[in-house]
Order: sequence, then structure tokens, then C-alpha cells
Amino acid sequence: MKNQCLLDIRAGGSKKPFCPPICLHPLPIFKYVHLIHAGLWLTVAMFFASCNPDDPAGEGRNSVKLVSRIEIYEYEYEVLIEKYTRIYEFDYDAQNRMARFARNDLTSQAFAAITYPTSSTIAISNGAVCTLNGDGNVVSTNNSDEYWIYENGYLAKYVYSGLYGESDKNIAIESYTWENGNLAALKTEYKTTNDSDWERIERIEYSTISNKPCSIDLLPLIVSGGIVNPIGWYGKSSKNLPNKMDKWSNGDMTFYRYETNADGYVEKIYVKEYYANAEVLRAVIFYK
Repeated sequence: MKNQCLLDIRAGGSKKPFCPPICLHPLPIFKYVHLIHAGLWLTVAMFFASCNPDDPAGEGRNSVKLVSRIEIYEYEYEVLIEKYTRIYEFDYDAQNRMARFARNDLTSQAFAAITYPTSSTIAISNGAVCTLNGDGNVVSTNNSDEYWIYENGYLAKYVYSGLYGESDKNIAIESYTWENGNLAALKTEYKTTNDSDWERIERIEYSTISNKPCSIDLLPLIVSGGIVNPIGWYGKSSKNLPNKMDKWSNGDMTFYRYETNADGYVEKIYVKEYYANAEVLRAVIFYK
């Protein structure tokens, strides 16, 4: 996928469609919109505080908790031996909008500056430009192959039409199902010219723990193990934190656990993947 505005924070980003969507390792997992459609080396470039007046918890961008740093721990697939740590650092302007992003990991470094030319556009120093609707949600980019559709403030559909590999035409349609204020399921359909069409459905179940608004959307970070997206930029987020996920709709569950600070903000994310027999620390979040 080529979404230049998305924040695919996998090491080095990716130019391939969401197989591992919202993801962290080579496993296919939940994609959540922006996550993976990244056509630039620095897909995580657009990580803003919410400027959507109808954001997840009714909080404006000036009242959300600002994230200053995220450490994400990558593990060897099925072995659970830590490979390396990816570090993300963020700076904000006077209006609490993301102004600068830096990434440092074992293999590469990246930097991007973000500006706001108008109330309905955002520009990133790598050349990406995103267009927003009246609620402050991304609806298109200067990559004409993609667009987003919202219903009642929630992301309903993402459509991408472009090239996969050297020649095959690839169309991806992601449909989002929301229940009780939480993202319950994501259906992804791929259509290509080489008869390799496929689809998958990923389902999430939730705890009673409130998803307190901060300057990133915790849902993709949690279920992907490495995707950083701006809160409110792609519509409302889930009101609760997930406790398990069925990534293949086959009953094999991945489980999530959290440590929070005294104010209830998530500081540590733990995960036990469906293929593993042990829990690992996935991410640590630092706030300003």
C-alpha cells in the first residue's frame, strides 16, 4: 500500500499492502487503516495529536496527553528472543500538533517535519499531503489511489487501488465494524489481476479498561505491535482497551495486558501471541 500519510512504524516501513497490516512482524494481523499503506521510507511521519472535535473521548487536541517517546521491542518469530528496540520520539507545536518525528532502530534512522498549510491539509517534509474532512479526518492524499469513508465519526471503509509487485493490479478494500464504541472486526479483501484474490476477517474483544485519549491511537499500537497513528486522524478510536484478538477467525487468540500510571494512562503493553506460550513486553510509552 502506498498511503504516504500513514504511520506504519514497522522497521523501515513497507511498500507492500497490509498483509501484516497494523503490524509488527511478519505475521498478518489487524490493519486498521493507515497503518500500512505507506509508500515512503518514513510512513510514521504523520503522527498528530487529535484535531478532530469529535475525537474518541470528547477531548480536544489541547487536552489529550502528549506522548514524547515510544519504545517497541521486536522478537524473533515463535522464539520470543528479543531482537532489537525501535525508538520513536515526538515534538509538538504550541497547539499540541505533531511538529517533528524521529525514529531510531537497529537498521535505520528517520526524521520528518510536519506543517499545516490550511485547516484542511497537512504536509509532511517527504512530500506527502493529506486532505481532511470537516471533522479533521483524513479522506485522501496526493496518492490518488486511495481514500477513506467514515460513518458517524467512525472509519467505515478504506479503499486502495494500485500496483502490487511489478505488474499486478491490486485493489484492497478494508471494511470496519464497530460495536458499542469499539472496533469489533476488520474485513480485508484483495483483488488482483493474477487470480490471487483473498480475504480475511480479524476480530477484537475488549476489556472494561477505558482507552484514555493520548496523542496516539493505542489500538493499532497494541494489536499490531508497532503501528503508530494519530489519535482522531482516522475517526474515533475504540473507547476500551482490547484484551484479546482472533487474527484469523479460527479461535486462536492473542491476549493483551497493560500497566498504567496513576492517572490511568497506559505505560506498558504486554502481549501473548496465539503462536507463543509466553507473554512478552511489547511497548513502553513515555508522556510529556
